[in-house]
Amino acid sequence: MGLGPSLDAWGKHGRFSYAGDLERGTRILYGRNKQLVVPPDTYEDLRTRFAGKDVAIGLSRRPARGSLGSWLRARLGVELAVAYVGPILVREGIAERLDETTLRFL
Repeated sequence: MGLGPSLDAWGKHGRFSYAGDLERGTRILYGRNKQLVVPPDTYEDLRTRFAGKDVAIGLSRRPARGSLGSWLRARLGVELAVAYVGPILVREGIAERLDETTLRFL
């Protein structure tokens, strides 16, 4: 893939790579030449909204209201963005995946 770190997406969505970080935003490359840009203000808003909370991941095409998947879909307009953003949050050290359905923000 070649952008930067390569991670496993959540669910059955394969691998992806990304460039950037939470402070500058990220460009995520996934699938067959698809990309998703997550601006830094989205990460900042996400950290403010979910800080210190356990939240449902919401890894479905119709994520539950209040889940991270629902929140990201509303802001980015991309179905299943959580499959890629979630692993970045864990790698960047602001969250930990508790199980298949829950993420804890640190």
